[in-house]
Amino acid sequence: MYGAGANKISQQVTQDSGKHFSVNNAQEVIDDYFRQFFKLRAWIDKSSKFIRDNGFIYGATGRKEDYLMLILITEEYKVMK
Repeated sequence: MYGAGANKISQQVTQDSGKHFSVNNAQEVIDDYFRQFFKLRAWIDKSSKFIRDNGFIYGATGRKEDYLMLILITEEYKVMK
């Protein structure tokens, strides 16, 4: 569920567990996750800025990924903030 916001996580957990999982609970999970992995948030922010500035980024394997392929991930991340 990479990049999913609180609404999507709430829906998916509720569906998978059969028990209501509120949007507020989902947002708490997201906030706790980024508090624990604060360097990840910094890396995402830095990568997003690089993509906006340059129109591309190099993936983990060194392959050049163009901006159009990654804009959806960037926009989903903004929703999570």
